[in-house]
Amino acid sequence: MAHALFRKAELTLEGTIPIALHADEGAPVAKDARPRASASTAVPDTANVVERLVAWARGETTGASQLCALLGDVGAGKTTTSILLTRKLLELRHAGEDVPLPIFFDLRNLSMSNALSDGIDVSLQTILARLLASSTESAISVEQFKDAVRTERTLIIIDSLDEVLVHLEPGDGHRLIRSLLDILTLTAHGDDRGNPRTRLLLACRTQYFRSVEEKFSFFDTQRRHRVRGSAYTVFTLLPFDEKQIRDYLHANLKDENTDQLLLTIRSVHNLRELASQPVLLDMIRETLPTTNKALTEGRTVRSVDLYESFVSQWLRRDDGKHNIIADHKLLLMTHLAWEVWRSGSRTWSASWMEEWMLEFIDSHEKMKRHYTAWEPDLWKQDLRTATFLTLRNNTFSFAHSSLLEYFLAVRLSDSLLADSPEDALAAWDITRPSSESFGFFTGLVARFDDTTRSQAITRLERVGRYGNTNARRNVFSYILQAMEQAVPHPLPSTLDLSDTDLRGWTIGSKRFHLDLSGVPLRGARLDDARIDHVRLDRADVSGASMRRTLYEHCTLTHTNFTDADLSGTVFRHCDLEEANLADACRHRTQLLHTFPADLRLTDVLTAPAPQHGLSDEHSEIHVFGGHSDTITAMEWAPEADFILTGSDDGNACIWDATTGENILALHHDKAVNAVAWSPDGRRILTGSNDSTAYVWDAASGEKIRVLTHTKAVNAVVWSPDGEYILTGSEDSKATVWDAESGGHLHTLNHGERILSVSWLDKGHTIRTGSPDGTIRLWNAETGDNVGTDNHTRSIAAMAWSPDGKHILTASRNGIVDIWDGATGWHTRSLTYSGWVTTVAWSSDGQYILTGSRNHTVRVWDATTGDRMLTLSHSGWITSVAWSSDGRHILTGSDDRKAHAWDATTGHSTLTLTHGASINAVAWSPDHTRILTGSSDHSALVWDVTTGRASLRLTHSDWVTSVAWSK
Repeated sequence: MAHALFRKAELTLEGTIPIALHADEGAPVAKDARPRASASTAVPDTANVVERLVAWARGETTGASQLCALLGDVGAGKTTTSILLTRKLLELRHAGEDVPLPIFFDLRNLSMSNALSDGIDVSLQTILARLLASSTESAISVEQFKDAVRTERTLIIIDSLDEVLVHLEPGDGHRLIRSLLDILTLTAHGDDRGNPRTRLLLACRTQYFRSVEEKFSFFDTQRRHRVRGSAYTVFTLLPFDEKQIRDYLHANLKDENTDQLLLTIRSVHNLRELASQPVLLDMIRETLPTTNKALTEGRTVRSVDLYESFVSQWLRRDDGKHNIIADHKLLLMTHLAWEVWRSGSRTWSASWMEEWMLEFIDSHEKMKRHYTAWEPDLWKQDLRTATFLTLRNNTFSFAHSSLLEYFLAVRLSDSLLADSPEDALAAWDITRPSSESFGFFTGLVARFDDTTRSQAITRLERVGRYGNTNARRNVFSYILQAMEQAVPHPLPSTLDLSDTDLRGWTIGSKRFHLDLSGVPLRGARLDDARIDHVRLDRADVSGASMRRTLYEHCTLTHTNFTDADLSGTVFRHCDLEEANLADACRHRTQLLHTFPADLRLTDVLTAPAPQHGLSDEHSEIHVFGGHSDTITAMEWAPEADFILTGSDDGNACIWDATTGENILALHHDKAVNAVAWSPDGRRILTGSNDSTAYVWDAASGEKIRVLTHTKAVNAVVWSPDGEYILTGSEDSKATVWDAESGGHLHTLNHGERILSVSWLDKGHTIRTGSPDGTIRLWNAETGDNVGTDNHTRSIAAMAWSPDGKHILTASRNGIVDIWDGATGWHTRSLTYSGWVTTVAWSSDGQYILTGSRNHTVRVWDATTGDRMLTLSHSGWITSVAWSSDGRHILTGSDDRKAHAWDATTGHSTLTLTHGASINAVAWSPDHTRILTGSSDHSALVWDVTTGRASLRLTHSDWVTSVAWSK
């Protein structure tokens, strides 16, 4: 298998230049750079870094980490290093040495155009299927791959991660990485622990991480909870230093004066930086004579000039072989780069490329007239053998990603000088270009004469005002980069940013002040953006979404906020004079050291307090940190948009459901096992391993009552009228308390530790459940036991019918039982073939929904017991729910997916994906949104219509329970 998967990779290394790679190595625990590897003093080779990676793969390095990140800039040799590491390990295995089996994947073979059309399905199963299909000539199935990982000592090498991330939104990119990390959880027995025999190496561009610390924290936060250990290693491929460049030039240009070549490299702007990258140095070597001549003539040489020189030299090398005129081939390359970038894929088939070329030539009359005959076969051959492209097992790609970015920049630049102004509108309508592409674009524009540059900037301003949302967003992205580099750019005030998606962007900085005064931002999406030192006076942000947006040192005078969503928005050191915040949708919006401070608006927090006195409505609300351990319980407030959670860290926390802000923390001495709101929402009840249940004031956080058991309190609940409290404990007792006085009323001796308690029949009956398989019913007024049911196995799930007349229980023996809620009599059994994990009633009580570890969900007729539907996942079913109208079913599974189903036909209508097991699902009361909780430490709110996540709530551990307010 390894050789089959590696065959393509071997092709990409033909003619590889010798390189000496240094690396900074991050230790598993320390977050500072490690000592630099010593440089080779001989003719450069790669033994240095490859041998260190072999040592890591063998487990010989400190910490024996399972995860390694190989980082480097463009052309630093990441792919070369990954391939040579694979070769080295295969050679060592062939020699009988005990090293992991290397399995190499190049993510450039992963077509993101297909992923986009499939709704960003980045689950491990899907990713592996696509990679295996595109990486081997002979079919290797996902199961064969998994079997190899489970049974062999393996090293999985994932190259070109950045080539995919650039085409994904941050959330989708994080899900992709989490899926790749799931490789570490493939075990022989299917348990939750990581496989210590498996190692994973991810190769990616360094510029995706702004600091060494961020490299560590990024990979740390993406690790699955169940991956064994906390160690990981970061290798950063360092640029060539002066000595390495000298050694390389001396070894490859023996007839040239090495010192003079170094002087030339130093004298060209940015050339020394480019020469520090091994792949680019090889390209520079071929153009140094031309560069010397340009400098002698007093001309400025930029990086874009060098790439143009590379391209020209390659075309001249093929003189006499061309069937397509050289200038036409360049035109084809620029348009091909644009098509490839827009598609989201970095590879394409020969048939697609040939068909695209013929259509392009046929639609360009000026090009076609230069050829006396229509010769498609010759043109196809010419394009297939173009130096700029590389063939890898029947799929093509650009020879290096920097060439793709260069040709894309040329296409964007050419569009600004085209005969039709519409060409620029179309050319800029693509996925956001990389900063490297914009860097090339900047160099191209700088070469224009004043008149041409003015024309280009005017065209670009037109795109920024009249293009579609992608085009206008791209112009804005270029402006932000150009302002940082002090190069020509359109005036920001000419932009129209209405309806653009700027979520998570950083806009402006202390170094340069951005003026967006009067710029339309109607309907823009600025959620989670950071806007710093920006003028937005008289801007129209009506209808814009600014959830959790941070404004710092901004002026927004006379800004139109009509219907803008300012939920969780923070204005710090801002000027909002005459801005109509009163017409915005506000929820816990914050004005911090902001003028004017006395707007007297509801749902606004102000600090410092205004001089003239402001309502102290929020004076008792304090901000605390989140949980630091597993979430054990969760409940919505009955009337307000707040969530109550309990955790093993000993805290119960209140969260704002819209902003995700933690606004109050309540402390126990040990883990909190259960939480409950009083029916009026004014009090909170918590149960803990410290053998107590506490009653709290929900507004102030003051502890009102202490209710004591002799062992841990596992369950708590209020009576429907709020006058009584029911607690269940490890001491085998359930206790009824007077909620006002805290007085003890009844002790119900269950006989086994109690895990669940509830009130039935409008508070007249009490139910207690325990892991010994029993449910007991009690008279709430007398405390007498009025019914008992005995299961043969522990009860895994329980639910009351909507009318309160029946109880549904599920046992680990696969039996689902229906009980009369008043008498405790058994009325019907539903038989399953596996452990039933979750149950639910339809809203009208006519149907029952069950989920099992056998990967199926079943719909039953509650009256007859007939099975109506069977729905399937590829993993255990963890949670099920009915929509309030009874027309749809929601299921969650440890296959990381939640499905919405048509309750009549059983057809799947929506698929939602987390980065780990989905443990809980819930419909909103109006069945327009879905709430999911996952082992990836997040709870997500999804829009049922679009299938996109609109809100993420993040925990520090698995989310095991979710619920909506009524």
